[in-house]
Amino acid sequence: MGSYVSDWLQPGNFKASCGGAFARNLKPTSGDISCLISLFFDNLATIVAGCAIIQFDVGGAAGEVAKAKEIVYTRIIPALGVALFIGNVYYAHMATRMKAQFGRDFTAQPYGINTIGMYPTLFNIMLPVAIASGSVEKAWQAGCTANFVVGLINIFIGILFSIPWLGNAILKVVPIHALTVPVAGVGIMWLGINQIAPCFGTPAAGFVPMFMIFLCYFAKSPIKIGGFKIPEALHWVIPGIIAAYAYQLPAASKENYEFEHKGAGLWIGSAFLEGFEEVGEYFGIVLPVAIGASASGLMALTSAWNAGDPYPIGETMITDGLFTIIGAIFGSPMGTVIYFGHPIHKKIGGKAAFSFANGFIYLILCLSGAFPFFIDAIPAVAYGPTIFVFGLMLCEECTKVIPQRHHVIIFFGLFFEWCNYFAGSGSKSGEYKAGLDFMGLSSILSSMLWCCILVYVIDRKWLHASLACCVTAIFAAFMIIHQPRVDFSNDTFWKGSVLGGNSPNIKLDDGKLLEDEPRYSVSPLQCTLAYLLLAAVCLVLWALQKNFPKSYPPPIEQGSDEAKEEDDAAAAAKLTHIGSLENWWSKGPQAGGSGAKVVTEA
Repeated sequence: MGSYVSDWLQPGNFKASCGGAFARNLKPTSGDISCLISLFFDNLATIVAGCAIIQFDVGGAAGEVAKAKEIVYTRIIPALGVALFIGNVYYAHMATRMKAQFGRDFTAQPYGINTIGMYPTLFNIMLPVAIASGSVEKAWQAGCTANFVVGLINIFIGILFSIPWLGNAILKVVPIHALTVPVAGVGIMWLGINQIAPCFGTPAAGFVPMFMIFLCYFAKSPIKIGGFKIPEALHWVIPGIIAAYAYQLPAASKENYEFEHKGAGLWIGSAFLEGFEEVGEYFGIVLPVAIGASASGLMALTSAWNAGDPYPIGETMITDGLFTIIGAIFGSPMGTVIYFGHPIHKKIGGKAAFSFANGFIYLILCLSGAFPFFIDAIPAVAYGPTIFVFGLMLCEECTKVIPQRHHVIIFFGLFFEWCNYFAGSGSKSGEYKAGLDFMGLSSILSSMLWCCILVYVIDRKWLHASLACCVTAIFAAFMIIHQPRVDFSNDTFWKGSVLGGNSPNIKLDDGKLLEDEPRYSVSPLQCTLAYLLLAAVCLVLWALQKNFPKSYPPPIEQGSDEAKEEDDAAAAAKLTHIGSLENWWSKGPQAGGSGAKVVTEA
């Protein structure tokens, strides 16, 4: 069989994978059961976390926790049920279509909540709107609108990748670092640290579930009873639930707990259109969330391709955007995308049934009004590790796809999301606080742009680096990065909008704290000038490289002998263990292999 021919271009191909053919492919295997348990709890963990933030953080900031709870249970959760059902069924069917064309089984792409974009949307859009307006309704509308716009941008990016020459041009110009490292930043902070914090908060209940992640996925030693292998997810879900109830951690374990049914059905309205007024100034958040969703989707597709299951890139991105829009119309501020765990699902034998079953189960739970009970009953120490493992894998993936000589970029790129996660939690002031705020604002897009710049810098491609700096300067000038919102009023471009004052000391000036004033050093003007200065430095280095080739080495091209030597040297420098104390002084006579003579006398 040759290359994949899209069913969108040849609708007749659908016939071979619909009806009875589709039903026959939904016969579950033992691998599908394991995949279903894992995917179900993965989705559950994300929904529980997002709904808790909306209720207590966003709702609390607006002083309307009860109203936020009503919005979550009667609008957001039903909307997610519809989006999850449509998406899971579609990707189950896509797997059967691929099987019909290539004549072998494909593992469906796992599908669920866009965790990468959920946290920035909730904390960086909905929370500020709730604080400013004092209305959780307006915050929710802003979230729905932002989600709607993200879906539109995802569709646009998918269309670009559907045009072969344009998709190839994008992949050629944009380094893979810019697509993977920012996603890993969200992974390590929001999917990683944020999810296992409860496990460390109650270690006697949380350590075993977290430990089981390493046992199953990294040590590859799942528990077996006779010839039956216990599904991976149950390794941490079961002990997590037992221990959590022993410590009375979930709401359902408390005395006098009563489940309050909030009603069933599906909400529909115009919230996705009513939040444009609030969302406009937060476009600097919406754009990177959309790019991050597409980037994570592209990496999920890449990991599936590496595992042996190639899927259509453009179609997947377009449908992700379309299903996100459907969710937004029904009232969800949280988007939906394909997940990163395809290789794991394929390895444990999943086909298509797990995806279909997951969507069907969520449709029933979310529209029946029974889902709130799961929020009250399932503890964080049981579901948190499910998300945690994907956070780790996102970071691990970076080390696999990024050349060894560029690994320093991975760690630098993670700084931005770290600053975003811990924003406002430190005691720093002056230029320290300004710098941390600078890196934390629009962290995903900032990380992407800096990764682009640094890839070209390390490879001494100075002209490319200069162009990347200029593009970043444009984003800074339009306040899409490094600013809390897009605001061209009140001289914000010159004076800035990031608070912190312009003095390293906290002083009173006519009864006003100077640290509450905008800091001009991180204003859009200053940010733009800084990136243009970097561009100028790179242009100078490019000119020197051109005119003095003996003094300034040429660019490093990927795949060249020099690139291979650099990567091999970086890999060879990795030390797994010292060996023994007897070997400690082995390098004494020859420091760094220089052949230095041993001095035996003064």
